[in-house]
Amino acid sequence: GTNRYTKRETTDEATLRRLIRKRNDAVLIKTLEVRQLTKVLGTYINGWTPGTDGLVHATPGFWGKMFRISWRRPNLGATIADKDEEAVAKGFRKCVTPASDDEWIVEGDWVGMEALLVGYFADDPDYMRLSQLGVHSFLLSHMIGEPADLSWPDADLKALFKELKGRDRKRYDDAKHTTYLTNYGGTPRLISLLYGVTEKAAKEIQGLYFELFSKVHQWQKRTIEQASKQAFLTLPFGYKMWFWEVQRWDSKKGTWVLGEDAKSALSFMPRDTGAFILRETLLRLRDQADAGVLRMSIHDSIGGIVRSRDRDAFALRLKREMEAPVPQLNGLVLPAQIRVGHNWHGDSMEDWDEG
Repeated sequence: GTNRYTKRETTDEATLRRLIRKRNDAVLIKTLEVRQLTKVLGTYINGWTPGTDGLVHATPGFWGKMFRISWRRPNLGATIADKDEEAVAKGFRKCVTPASDDEWIVEGDWVGMEALLVGYFADDPDYMRLSQLGVHSFLLSHMIGEPADLSWPDADLKALFKELKGRDRKRYDDAKHTTYLTNYGGTPRLISLLYGVTEKAAKEIQGLYFELFSKVHQWQKRTIEQASKQAFLTLPFGYKMWFWEVQRWDSKKGTWVLGEDAKSALSFMPRDTGAFILRETLLRLRDQADAGVLRMSIHDSIGGIVRSRDRDAFALRLKREMEAPVPQLNGLVLPAQIRVGHNWHGDSMEDWDEG
């Protein structure tokens, strides 16, 4: 295979998976399995070794040019999510537990945070609404010729989207992958390389996506033009990031094409705005960190460990802080879901609500 950035030969995971899909070769399958086992040993065994106090101590910080908080030794954000991954380490989150049976993990997740912010910056109320109901399923409904009607109530749309997702998981995944990559400048070729859908099919799905969400496409064009013209973008929070090659001249085609920094420019506003919303929320929760309750933050979630008697009070505080209106976004409220459990595994965490 060839690395799409360096143009050099590579045997990275994406290449191996692509070759396995084509050839189903036993050696390639075993090679990928050995790499997964090696990663498990390094990431999930050595990396998660507890300290003398029985706790795992990850280090938060800012690495690279993103404003998002990340973690090292271990990388909490890269911990397998136990959803649909075919991986050796699936189920690892069951190992992440509080120190006693009287303690609970309480985690809050912003629902569809980046999709909601894409809709906000694109000035598309329909997209913002679908970010909470299911953008991928809405796209899927049009892909299969059973288009959902946005005049329907939220409850009816949710029921339909759930049914569609369960009915055709492969095409749902195609819609999901196309949505994620398209929002940040992914091409049909890239979608094909990463996820096994044909380039022709990826082009058709992407075309349908832009037809349904023309405001998102217009926002992308505006963002590219602005970042290319002034060589930077500024967040609503006032922070600036520089970009050096958002567009480049293609002499063969005789036109401007997307450059090395195009994808970064497109992802910057929703991704790093989300990072600052997280940061502001953590600052408001600083007393909980000082009290030893607040333990982690991952992209669009905040987690803590609390005793049973304090669980509901902390969960309520966490929800209210996460759903506080954002002044820098004209008072936008980002809905949050709170879950509680005795270990970090998805099946073990239960939805919590104020009732």
